[in-house]
Amino acid sequence: MKNPAISVLLPCYNSAETLRASIDSIIAQSFADFELLILDDGSEESVEIIDDPRIIYLRSEKNLGLSAQLNIGIERARGEFIARLDADDIALPDRFQKQIDVMGKNSEIGICGSWAQLFDEKGAREIWHYPSLPDECQATLFLRSSFLHPGVMIRTSVLVENHIRYDETLKVAQDYELWYRLLRVTTGINLEECLTHYRISSSQLTRAHSDTKDRETRLIRERVLGELGIDGLDCYEQILASEWEETMAFYTRVAAWLNTAAVANRQRNVFPEAAFETLLARMFFDRCQCATRRGFDGLRAYREISFGNRYRARPSDLIRLRIKSALKPSLSS
Repeated sequence: MKNPAISVLLPCYNSAETLRASIDSIIAQSFADFELLILDDGSEESVEIIDDPRIIYLRSEKNLGLSAQLNIGIERARGEFIARLDADDIALPDRFQKQIDVMGKNSEIGICGSWAQLFDEKGAREIWHYPSLPDECQATLFLRSSFLHPGVMIRTSVLVENHIRYDETLKVAQDYELWYRLLRVTTGINLEECLTHYRISSSQLTRAHSDTKDRETRLIRERVLGELGIDGLDCYEQILASEWEETMAFYTRVAAWLNTAAVANRQRNVFPEAAFETLLARMFFDRCQCATRRGFDGLRAYREISFGNRYRARPSDLIRLRIKSALKPSLSS
């Protein structure tokens, strides 16, 4: 029996309300050479399975968790590529074709994702834009995940040959951790178009879910700092927070830590140097713009980083920052 080109891993758990639409979106793909592995994590409700020879239904007797289910799927997968989708998301009809076209022509690409259209019960929401180029995807991991988990396609041989599987101790951030290991051995890109519709539900916003994600993400960040050989986890997490302390002392401390991270990365080559420094410079520039709008001298703060020339701000943004900074006092300490 000929192996399919793609093995689709679709985990589900008590997902009866949305599962059928997800399955339908896979069956409707313009690229039809796939097998669909439905990984039922011990659902307490019946699962309706469409009569299609490409569908393989695998049910666990007890709830094992997402990471364990996906590892089961990887072991059973026969395709050259593994595609992901969750039981409440929708793959656009030409998603597989567009991803396999790129990966088939570029053997060095091990992960191919795309942008995502968010939606909820009220309809379409914002679009999530992910980095497109390989160096950008790798550098972005310093700040956040580089890919939409249910929207990726992965080259199976990269997982098998490097003995890479999902970390089953992680319940929420398993994808972030997987990207971090995968991009050490392969190349990842995102296509600059929405190929997956990603559902936002209230269950994704629970406090327990958030606490688990924060704890697991902290472990990954500790690993990143270990590879860079620097300290400062608290500063690292403050930088990634949505709100910054509006004092010059804080901005100076952040700039000093970013300078340390940039030097360490040059020495250890953890992330691509140019992409890494451009990412950090752009993030700090945006923060300094916010500081200036609130009455602070953001330009003075931005000049504290040694690699500020990596980011070429739009002339209008740079002029605006310079003018507003000239009219504002320095950040108070």
